[in-house]
Amino acid sequence: MKWNLLPVDGLRDQTQLPYSGKCGMVSMPASLRKGNKEGSGNMSAQIRNEREGYYSILEETQKGTLDITEWILWFLQCLQRALATTHATLADVIRKSKFWERPAAQTLNERQRLMLHKMLDGFEGKVTSSKWAKITKVSQDTAVRDLQDLLERGLLGKEAAGGRSTSYVLEE
Repeated sequence: MKWNLLPVDGLRDQTQLPYSGKCGMVSMPASLRKGNKEGSGNMSAQIRNEREGYYSILEETQKGTLDITEWILWFLQCLQRALATTHATLADVIRKSKFWERPAAQTLNERQRLMLHKMLDGFEGKVTSSKWAKITKVSQDTAVRDLQDLLERGLLGKEAAGGRSTSYVLEE
């Protein structure tokens, strides 16, 4: 079965599609027109990220034979990428949630919470006591005490290298 599309008064982002003898509106990037950065769902965000490809395939379809098979294939592939992104996002949220649900994570000071959040979000480089002290604006001794407390709680672990180059990782 071939799908054909009918342009609607020059609107780039809306197209009428025949469906069971009736015409329905397809308006994918509605969130773009409303200025919504996140979109109403992951699909809106995915289309926003791929809007150049979206408009390109839509224009090709409207100017060609009006066969929308290629557009439907593009849309389904875009949906697949959106679902993969959603899956990865949810896995990350669940990972963080499980970390914070641990009893050892319940009574932390603000510095520890700040740094653990940074580590859960993918801290660039290695976490050392000197970086901890600099980021949290405390003395080296206070940073070492914070880190030692997190080691004892089992929330952090030491990497193999020791001494002045000791770095810490999350124990998840």
